[in-house]
Amino acid sequence: MKKLFTTLTILLTIVAVNTALAQTVAQNFNMTSCAGPSYELFDHLDQEKVVIIEFFMLNCGSCITAGNKLNPLYNTLNQQYPGRVEFWQMGYTNSYNCIDLTTWQGSNGYNSVMFDSGAAQVAYYGGFGMPTIAVVAGSSHQVLFKRVGFQSNDSTLIGTAARGFLNTTTGIQNVNGTAKINLFPNPAQAEMMVQLTDEQKNVSFIVSDLSGKKMNFDAPILISENTYRLNTSEFPAGVYVLQVIAADAEPVSSRFTITK
Repeated sequence: MKKLFTTLTILLTIVAVNTALAQTVAQNFNMTSCAGPSYELFDHLDQEKVVIIEFFMLNCGSCITAGNKLNPLYNTLNQQYPGRVEFWQMGYTNSYNCIDLTTWQGSNGYNSVMFDSGAAQVAYYGGFGMPTIAVVAGSSHQVLFKRVGFQSNDSTLIGTAARGFLNTTTGIQNVNGTAKINLFPNPAQAEMMVQLTDEQKNVSFIVSDLSGKKMNFDAPILISENTYRLNTSEFPAGVYVLQVIAADAEPVSSRFTITK
């Protein structure tokens, strides 16, 4: 009996610790999206981004209500903080398939990144009440907002929390300690902006896939001081590395994703 009591105490302690962590720290995952590219959550958060995640059920009216609030909020935040905010939606059960999920996504007009097989993630953030909303941010992987269900003022609360984080972080990636670069939107489709924090001379760009193969592309166009437009319309969907080389600075590189 004493051994059983000890075992139960250990199990309850583990559950309590996991529940406490779920309140404040995001759970990492590396999953292939329904569009094809793979996403690792912490890789995006480490770029000081905010990721809004909605876990949903296909036949759930309140999930659509939540999506109808979250999608325009994402659009507004993305305009205010280019490349700093992402909107992900994830089926709550591992039995959903991407055809049904993307059909639901398209019929509701959401410009989110869609994932299936979200059972483990939704359990971490509080259970199987639908929708479940989690807003996570930054290199500390903090949870800015979490709720099982959706209330009428949640989009306001999420917007306030996201802006509070984004206004206190730069979101510009310092890769090697000397040069800094910001890529947006990321993921990109037809084009991507490359922003350097300091004026650089004789800048050149190299894009490679993750195998190291260099990609052919048109030279980026300088559209404003230290900001270039890169045409990515011919790139297949996937993950790439952009290297920026300047005459008066150390090379800097950063990953970006192309979706189709």
